[in-house]
Amino acid sequence: MAGILDILGSIRRPQLPPGQVRPSLDVTIRPPEGIDDPGAAETREERLELGRRFREYMASLEQETDTRKFLWENEYHPKFSKSFHIPSPTSGLTVGAGYDTKKRQAGQVYADLIDAGAKEDTARAIADGAGLRGKKARAYADANAGRVSLTQEQIMKLFDIDVPRHEARLEKNLKAAGYDLKKLSPQQRALYLDYEVNTGNVLKEFPEFSKALGSNDFEKALKQYKRFTKNKEGQWVPLGQRNARTEEYLKAMLAKSKK
Repeated sequence: MAGILDILGSIRRPQLPPGQVRPSLDVTIRPPEGIDDPGAAETREERLELGRRFREYMASLEQETDTRKFLWENEYHPKFSKSFHIPSPTSGLTVGAGYDTKKRQAGQVYADLIDAGAKEDTARAIADGAGLRGKKARAYADANAGRVSLTQEQIMKLFDIDVPRHEARLEKNLKAAGYDLKKLSPQQRALYLDYEVNTGNVLKEFPEFSKALGSNDFEKALKQYKRFTKNKEGQWVPLGQRNARTEEYLKAMLAKSKK
């Protein structure tokens, strides 16, 4: 379990000493297929209703013009998203589909969870861990794991509350860097958003990749896209699923550009 959690998330591209080879690791966490977990419904009718809402939500993310689908598939897991998880040794307490609390104020976390429909005690348990990261976050998660269990609907609402903030920051940074947002395809915007949420600042952490992606130089982007994180042993390991999906997107865009 810990091995999977420790490879989710990322910080920046590490520069390794000459001659050192990156360890190979490829662990896939697959997105939900259909109704994996409609939430903590009590009755059959409630489970059916939550299942219907989940199907509708996933259908909305299936639209080609929805740039959030790629991010959702990378961040959501039907088991881990319900409670605390620590994606990497440098991550903070994370809940839902990528809602990391390490750089958030407790008040904001509490308000977001309440807006997402969480109970007050659940929101407080998550908010009290805001600002923690690494070993401190892990210790808090272990000590308070029983206090948090989000429903599927709450996870979806929290995602919809938080993602627009990342989108606004990304759009501001792209405009400041001179990118014409109207010329970016939904797939390009999807990759920018995923890197923005995953790294905190895609233009800063992946400047060459960002430039290549924005200028439609997909061949160069394919040489710069790989993301790595540290596992619990302190080794740099590649993000297997995220890298594989990114490569798939880039190859599709490259093929399309040559038609």
